[in-house]
Amino acid sequence: MKISSSIASSDILRIGEEVRFANHYFDDIHLDVADGIAVGEISFGFKMCSRICELAAVPVSLHLEVSNPLQYVEQVKECDFDIVFIQIDCLKNAKEVVRIYQENQIPTGINLSNLDLGREELGELLGMTEHVLINTTCHNDVQQRLRMDMLDYSVRLADETPHKVWVDGAISWEIAHRLRESDIYAAVMGRAIFLDRDKAVENKKNLYQ
Repeated sequence: MKISSSIASSDILRIGEEVRFANHYFDDIHLDVADGIAVGEISFGFKMCSRICELAAVPVSLHLEVSNPLQYVEQVKECDFDIVFIQIDCLKNAKEVVRIYQENQIPTGINLSNLDLGREELGELLGMTEHVLINTTCHNDVQQRLRMDMLDYSVRLADETPHKVWVDGAISWEIAHRLRESDIYAAVMGRAIFLDRDKAVENKKNLYQ
């Protein structure tokens, strides 16, 4: 299982140092671009993404948390992302968006939240992509608490299908140790890494011992 470091939880004022830290100790750098509409937060934009991609020595994944992903196709293409996850819970035309991204030679995955599990075309969307990023918290939960039902769904999807399943949201090192016995492909971790960097490095070393 890969550990992906979520830069949104880092010290953005020291972005060069934070990217070098992630390069050295972790498997992937994860970026969130949010427009304040699809989710309540507003994060950094594509100028910052481009700078991080220039500094990155590991793969970079992008979580596109925006209400109109088609507006950003050209900007996304300018960065060499390993995978781009499109948040679909706010989209009525999700299949069209995924298709257009793929036609533009962008490695595209989908992001699922709890709002998507009853979606009529969920099976079709899952059939369009290999990579799936699952929110294990809720957008409107200011405390960003782990939802065990979403974690359990993620493990089932990973264990029972060929999808490469990523989990994102309140993943602690304790949870990561539990997930290593599953077929989860990657765990996105922010606070667990950047709130105590020394402890995070030690936990990463011990993950498979």
